[in-house]
Amino acid sequence: MELKDAVNTILPGKYRCYMGGEIEVLYVAKHWETGDPMVVYRKLNGDDEILVRPAEAWSETVEHEGSTVQHFTRIVSVDHNWDDA
Repeated sequence: MELKDAVNTILPGKYRCYMGGEIEVLYVAKHWETGDPMVVYRKLNGDDEILVRPAEAWSETVEHEGSTVQHFTRIVSVDHNWDDA
């Protein structure tokens, strides 16, 4: 996945993992060595841990309870206004 494609498809906001947890996508960033797009996200389970995951893996599907489902499903968008920063 190219960086511009990741930025246009993996939007900031709240997502639900197929296992039930919720996370917030903060940014899509570029890995400084490889140039690969990475999703920067925060776990919303109380510890607010910041993590990264390859964008390529973000849109993958998984087998869960006999069905093929998206690993992450977007549930709420976030409108970042960077002009106010």
